[in-house]
Amino acid sequence: STQSTWGHFLSGYFFSSVSHAVLCGLCECMSAFEQEFVHTVYDVIAEHWDHTRSRPWPSCTQFLQSIPTGSFLLEVGCGNGRNLTRTDCVQFGCDTSQPLLSCAAQRTRRTDLFVADAMALPCRSGSVDVVLHIAVLHHLSTPQRRLQALRETMRVLLPGGRLLLYVRSLERQQMIVRGARTLGSPEELLIPWNWHPKYKFVKPDESGQDQPYMRYHHLFTEAELKELVLKVGGAVKELFAEADNWVAVIEKP
Repeated sequence: STQSTWGHFLSGYFFSSVSHAVLCGLCECMSAFEQEFVHTVYDVIAEHWDHTRSRPWPSCTQFLQSIPTGSFLLEVGCGNGRNLTRTDCVQFGCDTSQPLLSCAAQRTRRTDLFVADAMALPCRSGSVDVVLHIAVLHHLSTPQRRLQALRETMRVLLPGGRLLLYVRSLERQQMIVRGARTLGSPEELLIPWNWHPKYKFVKPDESGQDQPYMRYHHLFTEAELKELVLKVGGAVKELFAEADNWVAVIEKP
């Protein structure tokens, strides 16, 4: 990070805009299931993830190019910071993974990075022009948690602000990598991290056999995504597929 702009963006000090109950329970905010199948996995694979994810998705690049100079830009779940390329804007990135943020610190310039949970952002309401939410929402394991995360995102946006949202698509599940396991229904999956023998990360199971690290994903239908955006008061301006994702551009009225 370079010169900080937290004074505008964060209230008082880091967590002052988060309620005491949320502040004391950030770990509880992450369900035990997500801790095992999302957070722990990303901490373990962070360095390799960084090496395999170096550029934004094409539609994300187009969206980034549309942002006016000087805008306040926040990426929720920024990972290694590959999308934080607008150094002519005031950029912020947050993630739950400290190892991924360490990668982001090496990759990004003129960006403030901090640890935060998507469900309890320590940010002023109506403080940013643009939010990026790329491949984060589908890692939350219940409808209530996904709704809360999207509500938080809309809260920090200024009126007229825009959100770029990427989620995994149920309709395009044929593109999901082999080795995925369903969890009782087609839209709930555990997806292995790089099944390719050259790259797979493994851990021993109870019998001592190596198993790949599995990441939880919820696959969204188009109708489900539209309904979720309506619940938080957003307006869908664009909605289309890219690879195995739904991509939505959402505006806060």
